[in-house]
Amino acid sequence: MVGYKSNDWDQAQFPTGMAVKGDKWVDPLTIEGRLTKVMPELEAQLQTKMIPGYKALQVMESRLSSQPFFVGGHYTIADIGLFAYTHVAEEGCFELANFSAIRQWLERVRAQPGFIGIG
Repeated sequence: MVGYKSNDWDQAQFPTGMAVKGDKWVDPLTIEGRLTKVMPELEAQLQTKMIPGYKALQVMESRLSSQPFFVGGHYTIADIGLFAYTHVAEEGCFELANFSAIRQWLERVRAQPGFIGIG
């Protein structure tokens, strides 16, 4: 990448699903759809990957609609594990606006004693 400069998204795609913007590697599934505007062929791939993601969010929403945490009604390792990806779901283009139980759960997890946020 030495000496490589660009202001536009380049058409380079790599086996890992990564792409290049200027001199940085980016993951097209975590840049809020911006890459799909330049590389429309990625839109179908993105939508295909989002379907199971929304199904998982619906399962989580259903569970959290009836109890404050995932297992036994109290904070457990299950909450810690699921929080890791769910708290950044919107960075991956998943809208959480219609998932009120998940949003409330995210706040309950953040309110746990000893919680340390990343970033």
